[in-house]
Amino acid sequence: MIDYHPSMKTCADCDTCLKVEWSELDRGGLEQLANSLKTFYYQPGEAIFNQSDAPEGIYCIGQGKILLCQYDSFGNEIGFGMAYQGETLGWRSFFARENHTATALALTPCRICLVPKSTVHRLIRGYPALARRFLRTVAKDRGPTESLLLRNPRLPARIRLINLLLILCKNIYVPNSNEELRLSLPMNRQQLASLIGVRTETLSRTIAVLHKEGLARFHNREVTIANHDHLVYESSRSKR
Repeated sequence: MIDYHPSMKTCADCDTCLKVEWSELDRGGLEQLANSLKTFYYQPGEAIFNQSDAPEGIYCIGQGKILLCQYDSFGNEIGFGMAYQGETLGWRSFFARENHTATALALTPCRICLVPKSTVHRLIRGYPALARRFLRTVAKDRGPTESLLLRNPRLPARIRLINLLLILCKNIYVPNSNEELRLSLPMNRQQLASLIGVRTETLSRTIAVLHKEGLARFHNREVTIANHDHLVYESSRSKR
């Protein structure tokens, strides 16, 4: 069951608001935002929204990691991207006035704020800078780029897995790329395989290859990366 909590009405002090599109609002706009949004808490495996649902507004990720996936006609989960704390979700379907084409699943405990569509429309009318900021978000959407890096059939599974590790590394601080880096995977092996478009058996063999090469060691959901720069080098070789 998803817990609902009224907003704490502190958008002006929220780190997420200061990072995303709502940062274009002045204090009056942030008060309108805070007075209308709803805050939900999700446990791993719960859906923030489902494929084919009608959009209810725009979501702000205050905490947690989210898997973006689609389901085929047989009910198979096909992951194609991730979203993180400090990002917004659902704006593509909202602005297109279409049902969601993907499902957003919580991978970790998440705190999500939903800005209702009536509030979004009102704020965009009142703050042209907000509309321009969302236009930039659409233009810079990394979804197709990540999908090509992770699921491109022309890339071997080894490179796809390396690309995924590098994408996950972008969301943690790397003080010295020549030192060992420990990474906690927010997804299980089946979801990991789905993200790079391979079977779980292929994923297991690929993990063994990276271990043998000394690039990464996997233990359950913990990954030890021996040298971040080596991963970057191996990924860049595939682009030559």
